Amino acid sequence: MPTVIAEQKKFPTVDNTDGVLTEEFLEAASGAAEIVKSMGSQFSMTRDDMLGNITKVRTKFDTDREKFRQLKDLLQDEKDKKEDKNDKSGTVGALWLKRGLEYLCEVFWELITEHEASKQPGGKSDSGAVKVACSNAYKKTLTKHHNMATRMIVKGALMVSPYKETLMTNLAKGEKGKDDEVTDDLKAYEPPLRAFVIIAGKLFNDFGHKDDCIESH
Repeated sequence: MPTVIAEQKKFPTVDNTDGVLTEEFLEAASGAAEIVKSMGSQFSMTRDDMLGNITKVRTKFDTDREKFRQLKDLLQDEKDKKEDKNDKSGTVGALWLKRGLEYLCEVFWELITEHEASKQPGGKSDSGAVKVACSNAYKKTLTKHHNMATRMIVKGALMVSPYKETLMTNLAKGEKGKDDEVTDDLKAYEPPLRAFVIIAGKLFNDFGHKDDCIESH
């Protein structure tokens, strides 16, 4: 039985910001939200945030799918109309969706790194690896965009992160002992996700959103 990760559409390969197509972005992000859903109820806040931002982008996109085929054209339209800072705008939705995907990307990278280390001679799987992965990923990505109140909420949520065995079982659709398979699927899913959000980050920087982008490995 394939894992939840293997069932989702991978993020498209893009060479430059012109290649960031709105519909492809939304489809791949929806798949990422499905992965988050399967990770457990502890990640419901992350999933709800992603879905809310997907809805903001799709609402704008659906007003003229051809005109906004490229994400840059959607951003330009809202900037010209001075709508880009409206909390309900497609721009704000896309920006926060990109940030959420950066967080997810770093979570996956942390889990991959920990699991591979555990397979080395003398290595041992850490039952608390998920909490560590999420905490490290949050420090690298979202924390700089959140106010103190939000940081405290996230800190509380991280305290109830599932054990690694539980997370891996969830991602394997209830099958235990599939840690290697889940990790292999994460290793296939994470690189195109990382490459895509790096290009998307450059696009937002072009429009004046000076986020610190995640780095390639």
